[in-house]
Amino acid sequence: MQFRHKIILMTLLLFSLLLTTVYVVQFNHTRAYLAKQMSVDVGNTLNSLGLSLIPYLKNNEPVAAETTINAVFDGGSYQQIELRLLADGSLLQRQQSDHIVGVPAWFIELQLFEPVSQSNMLTSGWLQLGELKVVADTAYANEQLWKLSSQIMLWFSAVAAVVMVLLLYFMRRLFGPLRAIETQVNAISEQKFGQPLPEPELKELQSLVRSFNSMSLRLQNLFQHQADETEKLRQAAFQDELTRLGNRIFFEAEMEQWMAEPGEGGLVFVRLYHLKTIAQQQGYAIRDQLVCNVAELLSAPRSGSLPVVAARMSDNEFALLLPGFDSDQVNDLLQLLGSQLEQQLQPLCQLADDSFYAIGAAMRNEGTATGELLARTDSSLQEARLDNTCSVKLLRGDREQPALGRNRWRELILGAIDANQVSFELQPVLAADGSRVSSELFSLIEHQSIRYPAGQFMPFVDQYALGAQFDRHVIESVAPYVDSQPVPVVVNLSETAIGDVGFINWLEQFFLQQPSLHQQLHFELPETALASQHAELDMLCSIMRRLNIRFGFDRISQHLEKFQPMAELGPAYLKVDRSLVLNSAAGDNGFIRSLVRLAHEVEIELVVLRVEDEEQLELLAEYSVDGYQGYISKPLSWLPGAE
Repeated sequence: MQFRHKIILMTLLLFSLLLTTVYVVQFNHTRAYLAKQMSVDVGNTLNSLGLSLIPYLKNNEPVAAETTINAVFDGGSYQQIELRLLADGSLLQRQQSDHIVGVPAWFIELQLFEPVSQSNMLTSGWLQLGELKVVADTAYANEQLWKLSSQIMLWFSAVAAVVMVLLLYFMRRLFGPLRAIETQVNAISEQKFGQPLPEPELKELQSLVRSFNSMSLRLQNLFQHQADETEKLRQAAFQDELTRLGNRIFFEAEMEQWMAEPGEGGLVFVRLYHLKTIAQQQGYAIRDQLVCNVAELLSAPRSGSLPVVAARMSDNEFALLLPGFDSDQVNDLLQLLGSQLEQQLQPLCQLADDSFYAIGAAMRNEGTATGELLARTDSSLQEARLDNTCSVKLLRGDREQPALGRNRWRELILGAIDANQVSFELQPVLAADGSRVSSELFSLIEHQSIRYPAGQFMPFVDQYALGAQFDRHVIESVAPYVDSQPVPVVVNLSETAIGDVGFINWLEQFFLQQPSLHQQLHFELPETALASQHAELDMLCSIMRRLNIRFGFDRISQHLEKFQPMAELGPAYLKVDRSLVLNSAAGDNGFIRSLVRLAHEVEIELVVLRVEDEEQLELLAEYSVDGYQGYISKPLSWLPGAE
């Protein structure tokens, strides 16, 4: 029971005890008064009626005596008036029934009043004329006592109700600061510090609120300091200091992660020339500004284009990863970059006779190895440098187009949804001790005996805004069967599905109608949605927190600087690629240690992806990560409903 409820209950008990005491005292006082009044009234009636009857009895006029008795009986409250005539032994009597109107039977049965009865011998000198007896009617006393007690009870109830309302009001005001502290504590646990609490009117609570505000500010500063330290370590390990793009280590980690999964796309190298000449003739500041401008051009998002990963490889060389791009899209991007670089470098053309830049690109096709792709891209860069007519070159590879054209991919995805040709694999997610905690769901499309993994078609799902339709199909397909799995099933949501408010509303209603799914169906969200779909992402995460649906962020690498807003969304875990943790070029890996510590302080688990063997697992042990996932435990095909 809450403390304020105890105070309210204790106050009501004391108030009830006080009212009960007053009620009992008043009740007994009224009862004694009515009993005494009956006794006095009976005595007075007996004396006055006896004096009135003596003349009629002396003259032997029984009719007149009876008339007198009737008049007195009708004018008072009597149970019985009886006159026994001694002359002939006759009896004159008036009596009424015990029925009382307006008084409950249970109240009368309490017999709160003893019957009051008095008698007297009527005489004339020494002659005895008759015996008069008067019995009081308790009905009147019961009626008066009932009315009075009912009124007192009614007033006491009204007063109790008013006291209760006032008590609740003052308790609400009194405990308002405590409720505000409770709300703020819950918000702080989610890394939402908010504004300091206002000081309450009650002096006893002012010091408490001041202390809490001070503690909240210190926690906020401490968390921000740790987040800043983590960001500094991230920048030192994975970011170029001048351009704020990823550095070579970052690029190698991203490329390793990309090449480890099925998929297609392009790799682009951009090299700048004559930077030394620019620095000598126009100054280092102009050179650095030029490099920053070029970096901004390379990393700028473009309408209708898939996201790119940009990095600065060396002082004069940049790289772009283009996952999901086909050769036409890569070529369009190269022409756009070439045009933009021409405009950017035009003012410097008088400093040299040849071009200031070269752009080389190569396509990654199915089966392309990392070394082969790097060599072909570098070769195209050299060709672009040597070609005086064009500073942009694209090597398409052995095939002019990827396995499927863009429109064919769209038809394939929609056809798979309509024909229910989407199949699934489950890969275990393991805790640090090796126990299985969940299974991540991987989608595949089977068409004409060919299986297309998600890495190949998901870029086109987002490109054609099919995420909501595809994700809904996946969820509806697996939801009826997740209860048969020993651990929860984790579904990845696409970026375009997260940006679709209609899909978010559908997902909420879907789980409200099937509350049993809350524990068995979890979700993973792409980190890119933090930048592109933040408002919708916040809405989705709020719904999942309210419905107690576990969720996390997948493949954290590019937006680690957004750790605090990410933590405020309330994920249960974050997944980072193995290359960010075990990359020996990152020095002593102070960044990942700091990230693990920061995540644990806000109760967020850290899971490492692409763990392939026991050697890598042993290296992970020193970082205190919470779990791992990869081909150390290979995915298994799963046909929902076949278990």
